[in-house]
Amino acid sequence: MHAPLEVPFEDPETEFISQVVEKYLHLRQRGLFLSPKDWVVLSCWLLWGYDIDLVLKGLDIAFADVEEDSARIRDLSYTSRVVERLVRERRIMQVGMSEDILQKPQSAQGQADLSKAFERIRRKLSTFGRKNPWAEGLTEKAQEYVSRMELKLFSGELDMETVLTRLARREDRFFSDIFKKFPQDEREKLDGRALKSIEPHRGRMSEDAIKRTHRAVLRSLLIREKGLPRISLF
Repeated sequence: MHAPLEVPFEDPETEFISQVVEKYLHLRQRGLFLSPKDWVVLSCWLLWGYDIDLVLKGLDIAFADVEEDSARIRDLSYTSRVVERLVRERRIMQVGMSEDILQKPQSAQGQADLSKAFERIRRKLSTFGRKNPWAEGLTEKAQEYVSRMELKLFSGELDMETVLTRLARREDRFFSDIFKKFPQDEREKLDGRALKSIEPHRGRMSEDAIKRTHRAVLRSLLIREKGLPRISLF
């Protein structure tokens, strides 16, 4: 049986990984380490900036739902629906959107809420570009893409889930392009810190899991320390 460890963490990324690993193994009551499938889910949660308290709460709820038969949860993906619901509910509330925004994006209230969200993304991109002139071209292109997605959503050409997926992909590209603009020594420093966050678990991870989790930690560092704006509606 695995009990959550209470140790000081060097940064939030290390804390996120360690707490999710310990919590999941503790609730599952079997196994000594995460599977490759588990690492895919964990890295996605970190990549998307999920709050650790909601992830841990989601794990508790998911395991409580299966009561004594924890073996029904074969990997972390079985808990994803609960975790993602909690995260979306909080994010929608934080930006002041109506609760039915996902089901009725074309309603008058939905369009008003979403227009503010799209404008918020453009404003953050613009601010980052002004503060970092070397990135202005990239932020301008990202703003244009956000505006196109807004038009396609409101015209009915694309549905909400497709827009969210495309914005997430555009965010991936934006972050990658920005990272390449950093000086080599800064990139190496950030890379090293990302690898250090997964070092305690690295010996039990597949190469794909290492790559995915390293990427997720790196993005988290860019947001938290370099102020990169997310291209996300909520």
